[in-house]
Amino acid sequence: STRTCWRCAGQLRRSESAMGPEVERCQSEIASIEAQLRSGHRDLQGLLLALHDWHAELRLLEREALEHKVAA
Repeated sequence: STRTCWRCAGQLRRSESAMGPEVERCQSEIASIEAQLRSGHRDLQGLLLALHDWHAELRLLEREALEHKVAA
């Protein structure tokens, strides 16, 4: 699947509820990649890179949500 970058300079911080769909997308993509890895997909390097990227995106969203809670 393709990934759209939503982080832009000057973008306003999203509320935690607005991040829900983004977190769900990360989790869905991670689950899909893990299933492909378990099924023996031949593009091991590409899948591992994608898995790393989606986990990094998820960590960024979680950190942003935590910062939002601390600031509130």
